[in-house]
Amino acid sequence: MTGWQLDPGAVWAVLRDVENQATSADGLAGALTPEDMTRAVSYVSWGSEYTQVVQQAVDRLLVRVADGVGAIGTRVVAGVVGVGAAAEAYRQGQEDMSEQERAMMASATSGDFSWFEAHGYLEAQ
Repeated sequence: MTGWQLDPGAVWAVLRDVENQATSADGLAGALTPEDMTRAVSYVSWGSEYTQVVQQAVDRLLVRVADGVGAIGTRVVAGVVGVGAAAEAYRQGQEDMSEQERAMMASATSGDFSWFEAHGYLEAQ
């Protein structure tokens, strides 16, 4: 193997940065608890029956925003896990190919194909 087409270390560095950013964003998601939304709605619950629509609109808006923030957090976590798993699979694939290349070179020199037989690539004769 002459080199990596993808640098798993660099991928993991980016993923760690994303996780750090997501951890910082957890403060935003935590600020949108149901209790905080109820408190925010109570600030606009003043007025008569004519202004109650404002309270209802703000209530619906805060619920939608909270759902959106939760969905964003879920997508960030899914992205980090998925990309991390793909980078690990790539790394493992590179190692597997290198091992098979070494076995191929050894077999070409010695005529001994026992490694391939042992790993199920060649049926024992």
